[in-house]
Amino acid sequence: MYQKQLLISCEDTLHILSLKPPLSNGSRLQVVNLSQNQLKSLPTGLLHLIHLQKLCAANNHLSTLFDIPATVNWIGLRKLEELDVSGNCLISLLTSVMHSLKSLHCLDVSRNKLNAFPDPWACPLKNCKASSNVIENLPNTISIFWRTQLQEVDFSDNCLKELPSYIFELEAIVSLKLCGNLIETLPAPNKWKCSKLKTLDLSRNQLGR
Repeated sequence: MYQKQLLISCEDTLHILSLKPPLSNGSRLQVVNLSQNQLKSLPTGLLHLIHLQKLCAANNHLSTLFDIPATVNWIGLRKLEELDVSGNCLISLLTSVMHSLKSLHCLDVSRNKLNAFPDPWACPLKNCKASSNVIENLPNTISIFWRTQLQEVDFSDNCLKELPSYIFELEAIVSLKLCGNLIETLPAPNKWKCSKLKTLDLSRNQLGR
């Protein structure tokens, strides 16, 4: 259970903006909520919060996750389990940051302007929400890194034109939402290995066209 929390939302003052080492290194913050502000990038002080487990920055004006100076070295976010940056203006996700999230369980990047999903990395991702973007293709290593972890996936309301067979090789997946895309065909039946799948939403596509 998260105990050390910092809630910064609505009209609160953004004190977190001043978080810099060694203050942030010594902080035991586990939860930070920056939702519903006017941020264009996340405060770099967050990169030094080594105990942070949950970060919510939904409904801001983020165009990039972090604006990291070349001289900044950081070791935080290794324990981050939940990241919510939905409802922003993100076009891409910084690989250097995403691939450092070794403990990530839940990722919500829905309602942005992403044209691609980042290449998967070694983390125990279980829940991935990326609806309402402009993603055209999915990385072909999803089933390699997250084959036995991913349980809930939402890529609805994007620009996917085809559905790669490896999506159905996710052995732990329970819910797969792909509605509102441009999908015309499905992989051959012998490619379907998702025996735990309970919910499959393919509505509002181009199947049978």
